[in-house]
Amino acid sequence: MYKAFISYAQLKEHLTMMLANDLLEFDEKTQIYKTTEKGLSFAKLYDQVGQYVSPVQKKMVQLMTC
Repeated sequence: MYKAFISYAQLKEHLTMMLANDLLEFDEKTQIYKTTEKGLSFAKLYDQVGQYVSPVQKKMVQLMTC
């Protein structure tokens, strides 16, 4: 939580949302959260979108500061 700069309440909210959307699963036996295939696919797509968004945002900032 500390490295991610989120509170315990925020963490619980994110975990609930990810479990509800089948991005994570919780193993009762080991008490460990595991990423599902759907979660891994989502993470890959998120990274791909981020590669396209970041250059556009940087360009916009450059244009606004000129």
